[in-house]
Amino acid sequence: MSSIGRKFCIRQVVTSRLPYFIRIFRSPIQRIDVFNNEISGTIPWSLANLPMLQILHLKNNRIEGSLPSELGSLNMLSWLDVSLNQLTGTIPESFTNLQELRDLRLGGNKLYDPVPEGLCSNSKINGGLANHCGCDAIICPMMSYSPTGYATANEGCTKCSEEEGTLYIGSTACKHFSQRDMLSLYFDAIGGAEWWPVESTRGWKDENLSECEWEGVTCDADGEVNGIAVPQPNPRGIHRNDGWAELHASRTIHYSEDEPKIDLTGRRKPTAEEQAEIDRILRRTFEDLKAEAEDYYDRVEKAGRN
Repeated sequence: MSSIGRKFCIRQVVTSRLPYFIRIFRSPIQRIDVFNNEISGTIPWSLANLPMLQILHLKNNRIEGSLPSELGSLNMLSWLDVSLNQLTGTIPESFTNLQELRDLRLGGNKLYDPVPEGLCSNSKINGGLANHCGCDAIICPMMSYSPTGYATANEGCTKCSEEEGTLYIGSTACKHFSQRDMLSLYFDAIGGAEWWPVESTRGWKDENLSECEWEGVTCDADGEVNGIAVPQPNPRGIHRNDGWAELHASRTIHYSEDEPKIDLTGRRKPTAEEQAEIDRILRRTFEDLKAEAEDYYDRVEKAGRN
């Protein structure tokens, strides 16, 4: 490891958590290069306390958590590469404030829509490709991919085949969806890890368990998911006696006595109407899901009073 002037470099593989290195920095730091290591932890918001920072290169590590909105205050930042990590959540709106930003690499993470419009219309980022590619120049949308996770001058975002898809924006490859993938996507999109009671998260996304063993998931004799039961959101603090909402394998919020509309196993090709519904669900944000759920429970509550 070496510190050269105002540039911080890592030249051997390190496995420490990122905040350990941040504590040894002294302003003014202009460049941080810790790419292609095994650094874990989260990106600390305290990086915003390095006002002279121009380059932040964290590519290909094991960094988790969300992108700190505080990074949007780094007025000198021109290069931000956090690709090929395990970041989750959305792209902060504050990133539109980065007037000096020229290179933005976000692909290969677990990010969701929306992409800030201010980035999609920025003619200075990533070679100005937003003029021709719009948001694709920042990050590839759901159901598409590129080797870098965004459109370049040589290669745009390629739409996945009908048999494959993506779980996140900025994907570097398409994959076949299993019912396990679908359930994991739903859990992440609804924010189950954040607000579900601990007992309700039992088994979810556990690599050592079948999805049929996840709390609230029911399967038929063939191991195909035929329904899930999850805690209902209660944003207004209103007490409700039932406490659960039944969700069929279509991954929609609405309760239905009908068979699932979407075959999660992929054993049959969805109809055009079903594919449109799948695309609509995959593009919904966490806020969309919460709003839809709240509206549904209000309607159920009113129906119960009548």
